[in-house]
Amino acid sequence: MVLGRVPQRCYNKEPDAIKVPSGFINTLPQENILEEGPIISPSSLRVKLEKAKESITSKSSTSKGPSTTENASSKQESGVEYSPVDYSKYKQLIEEDPLAMMEKLLSGELSFSSKTSQSTKQAKATQVEMDPINTLLDDLRHLVFSSNLLKYLPNDMNRREKVKGLLFELDDRVDELSKKHVLGLTELTKIFNEAEIIIDGSRDNADSLQELEVNHKNTMSKLQASKDKMKRFAESIAAGQNKIQDIDHEIEDIQTQIQLLKQQVNKLRQEKSLLKDTCSKCHEKRVYIMKEVKSISSEAVEILEKTSQLEKKEQEFNLNYKRLQEHYTKMKLAPPF
Repeated sequence: MVLGRVPQRCYNKEPDAIKVPSGFINTLPQENILEEGPIISPSSLRVKLEKAKESITSKSSTSKGPSTTENASSKQESGVEYSPVDYSKYKQLIEEDPLAMMEKLLSGELSFSSKTSQSTKQAKATQVEMDPINTLLDDLRHLVFSSNLLKYLPNDMNRREKVKGLLFELDDRVDELSKKHVLGLTELTKIFNEAEIIIDGSRDNADSLQELEVNHKNTMSKLQASKDKMKRFAESIAAGQNKIQDIDHEIEDIQTQIQLLKQQVNKLRQEKSLLKDTCSKCHEKRVYIMKEVKSISSEAVEILEKTSQLEKKEQEFNLNYKRLQEHYTKMKLAPPF
């Protein structure tokens, strides 16, 4: 094959639009593509194909390649250059201050950005009947140059499959093409293949970005949940610290009361000591007084005993005196002299 087979792929959804390299269109044969030229016979086809390859190689080496042109065109069309994010400082921040990193993520400072890819139904390759070679070229030229092919190629699966089918059919009938047609179609096939690679890569990248976006949202949800838990823990810690402070105040009050009680205890101990001394002195005095009481009691008993004896004598005296009185009375009644 000379033109290069276009891989047949069908997709369930369309990728994001890729940036169209404007230089590609100018390299393709356009208005004069159907100029009459000698039909290439199978015997001379190989020679012309080799020359076509040499021409393409020479042209590629002296001009900007498709990827370079595409990059330049993409920058001009988008007007915005991609600036990579330095994630190393964020990774370092995770180790140093995970809470600050959590706030940066939740505040959107480090945001997730991706384009949402649109889905489309799978398109089947259009079966093209055997048409005259010029009709195929006309159809291909209309599909490719009537509007910006690369602009609509990512999302227009119908046009994409039609172009792919025409390129396949022209590749199968390369012996009917002129050298100029071969060169142009070879370059177009190269552009088409590279565009499909870019589209596929863009689609895969969009799928990955979409998956990462979902993962990012899940991560943000988990991070928000962790933040809420941290908040509740902080509230619990604050409440616990307030309770600890209250307990500390109670302990201080109790310690103050203990100091006062200790002072009272010391005072009472002093009073106790004084009372013990007083009691000791009183005991000594009591012993002395007991001796005095014993002596006085003994004296009092002696007095009572003597008094009793004297009273007994007094009674005897009175009784004797009474007998004398009676005798005297009798004597007085009858004096003896």
